[in-house]
Amino acid sequence: TFAFTSGTAPESGIDLEPNDNDSISNVEINHCDLHDNAGFGIVASNNKKLHGASISNISLLDNTVSNNKHYGIAMMGIISHGQVVGNHAVSNNRYDIYSTSDVSLDRMQNNTVSSGIKRIRLNATHF
Repeated sequence: TFAFTSGTAPESGIDLEPNDNDSISNVEINHCDLHDNAGFGIVASNNKKLHGASISNISLLDNTVSNNKHYGIAMMGIISHGQVVGNHAVSNNRYDIYSTSDVSLDRMQNNTVSSGIKRIRLNATHF
C-alpha cells in the first residue's frame, strides 16, 4: 500500500522519473493499492526530456488506484514498451488513467474506471 504521500512534488504513491543520463527499465508494479496521495497514484514521467534519460518496459498490472489528487495512473513523456493491464481506477481527481502522445503502449486492456471526474485519456502512439 502506498497512501497519503505528500510533501515534495510530485507527491505520488510511486514516481518513476529518471535523471539526466539515467534509464528506468524492466519495472513491474503489480497488485498494489495506491490511494489518497497528494499527487498521482502511479506516475512514470520522462517529460523533462533530459539528455540520455529513458524509460522502457514499464508494466502496471492489477493495481487499485483511488482518491488521488491528480491522475490515478499517468504515463508521460518518452516511454517505450509500456503495459497498463487489469488495473482498477476510481475517484481520482483528474483522469483515472492518462497517457501522453510520446508513450508507446504495447498493451492496454482489462482496466476498469469509475467515478472519476474524467475517466481515461489516451494519446499513446500505439497499442
